[in-house]
Amino acid sequence: VLPRAFLAYRSRVLSGREEMDHALSDPEFDPRAVVLLDGEGPVLLGPADPSPAVRIADYQPERVVIEVSTRYDGVLVLGDAWFPGWKATVGGLPAKILRGNLLLRAVPIPAGQHQVIFRYAPLSFRLGAVLSGLVLIIAASLGLAALLLGRRHGEKLS
Repeated sequence: VLPRAFLAYRSRVLSGREEMDHALSDPEFDPRAVVLLDGEGPVLLGPADPSPAVRIADYQPERVVIEVSTRYDGVLVLGDAWFPGWKATVGGLPAKILRGNLLLRAVPIPAGQHQVIFRYAPLSFRLGAVLSGLVLIIAASLGLAALLLGRRHGEKLS
């Protein structure tokens, strides 16, 4: 069983589902040592840090904070499903979330100490919030207009 979050110091970039399936089913594939990246990402060949520090500092449904300390460049693999809408920062800078081993979140990590933050912020949620706000403004405007027109019409009849 793999840890929830760990560093891999070797990676392979593969293209296409068939190539990924073949690599994952290879009896020599060791997911503790190598991460398979889907279509893009760094190709790493080691060396491996003998004692990297990877600690999940906060884990919420829409936010995960991981503290990482490593002597060498690696790829942080989070054992959560890759899904559009997740954003990541490494040391406060935006970082691309790659698809690792077909379905996991993977983020390249440079040597050093870093705080990695994953946030779920899908575009659909932001669009929904903006549209809901616009509908609320329109509804309030129509209600206010109806009230003002009703008063003006009522004054003329008197």
